[in-house]
Amino acid sequence: ECFVNSSLKMCCAIFLVGASWIFAEQNSFCLEKFEENSFFHDLELVEKIHEEIPDRLPFIYNYSTLGGYFHTPSARMDATGTLAANITATSSFQIYGVGFQFFDRIQVSANYHIHKGIKKQNTDRIANIKLGLIQDGFAYLPSLAVGIDDFIGIGGVNSSYIVMSKQFLPLNVECSLGWGRKRLQGIFAGISCSPFRKSEKAFLKNLSLIAEYDSGSDKSHSLKRKINTGLVFSAGDYFQFSI
Repeated sequence: ECFVNSSLKMCCAIFLVGASWIFAEQNSFCLEKFEENSFFHDLELVEKIHEEIPDRLPFIYNYSTLGGYFHTPSARMDATGTLAANITATSSFQIYGVGFQFFDRIQVSANYHIHKGIKKQNTDRIANIKLGLIQDGFAYLPSLAVGIDDFIGIGGVNSSYIVMSKQFLPLNVECSLGWGRKRLQGIFAGISCSPFRKSEKAFLKNLSLIAEYDSGSDKSHSLKRKINTGLVFSAGDYFQFSI
């Protein structure tokens, strides 16, 4: 009887050990499958988020702290809530400005102009606004915007305009064409090219070549050149330098 009881106890112990081992192996297998599924799920989620982020060319600010080139505007808008500050210095003028992107279709800025070579009234306080009518949500249509420069000020660079812009992502090119009144007299145009934006090198990736045809002039006649060309370099999301 004692031998039978011992055998039963041994069998029970072996059974429990075996069951525990099987249970542990099963849990380990399930945990590995869970972690594997979780890893692939995270990869799919990252890929989905990446696809939902719209591909776009670098956003360039003009001298008025609005989207554009040098003097001329584009129809593009920056990300909602973006605050920008601008300091421009040339041989003819200096500009200090701030800009803000209200919502996704309203961009405003305020500038303080100092015109060199003018003895009287050589400073000007200016407010500008640009309204986006059509933005990048349409695949085959260009962005379209209307705006007024210097609607608050003495009117030295006052102008109203309509402009359309289109990004050609496979070519890394953005083109703009517009028509304006007063300071912007008639047709104006701008183009930017970011040929290395897919590069892994930050310096090349954030480098853009820009050119514009500026149809107007200001009260100081400092805007003598109709065609302006230069380079724009963006240092991350915080600094932008143009020459």
